[in-house]
Amino acid sequence: MIGMHPGLVVTNLMQNTILPEWLIPIVKMCMAPLSRSEESIGWIVTQIMASRRVEGLGIERGWKYCYFNSLMESRLAVKRAYDSNLKAWIENQWFLPVYEEMKKLQPIKYRQEDGSLL
Repeated sequence: MIGMHPGLVVTNLMQNTILPEWLIPIVKMCMAPLSRSEESIGWIVTQIMASRRVEGLGIERGWKYCYFNSLMESRLAVKRAYDSNLKAWIENQWFLPVYEEMKKLQPIKYRQEDGSLL
């Protein structure tokens, strides 16, 4: 398993938050100088997933899980990530119930032209 944090990315996800609609353009404008585009983050993720360095890194060091930042710097996951009891508890208490609820939801429909919600 490989974790990757994309950093700050300006997207339209803020439209579905508690932020007032008038505030969203201001927040985006403030984030823009510090953020990357969705395309550049997609490219970084693709490079990490395709890198030979990633392929053997965890195995060579005996890691089961590792984390990469957007500069392809790797880190060992925190010790708790290897705790099988914690993993089982998280899966049973959080992931499975959330997954079951999500299966009941209707898919979100988007306009193909501009990606906005229908």
